[in-house]
Amino acid sequence: MRKNFVLLMLSLFIVPGCGPKVVKTETKMYQLFERDFEQFAASGIDKIKEGERRSFPHVEFDEVWDSVISVLMQQGVVLRSAKESGVIVGMGSVPLSIFIERREPVNVYVNIMLDIYKTSDELERAVIEFKSSKLNRISENFLDQLATQVYAEKKWKYLYINER
Repeated sequence: MRKNFVLLMLSLFIVPGCGPKVVKTETKMYQLFERDFEQFAASGIDKIKEGERRSFPHVEFDEVWDSVISVLMQQGVVLRSAKESGVIVGMGSVPLSIFIERREPVNVYVNIMLDIYKTSDELERAVIEFKSSKLNRISENFLDQLATQVYAEKKWKYLYINER
């Protein structure tokens, strides 16, 4: 009797169509990884300026540019960079678009590219969603690391060897 009950229960889960269905959801991120980020475009400057901003007084554009590249390389991969326009795109724990504004003081804007996590079939639906507090923390952490990188040589000169 018990043997029949066990066989009956097992057959319910083995019958085709009763098991879990695997749903493949392709996001823009997945498609970009499959093509090695070919044809990947950065957000527009106006869109990037909607993100977090930090000013860097008493430094040149080139110093900030080099520091942004260094920080992005520490966190992940630099995907696109255009020094003429001041736009850099990197991929670490999240994809970041960065705009460096040529002026005094140098302004750096950081925007997290959340549209990459949206599905390709339903553009309103995102596969991964972040709380706004976490997004702010990610941007602030990046800008804090950048500030340390930019001002490190100026504040801690004794850590660097002067070749003269």
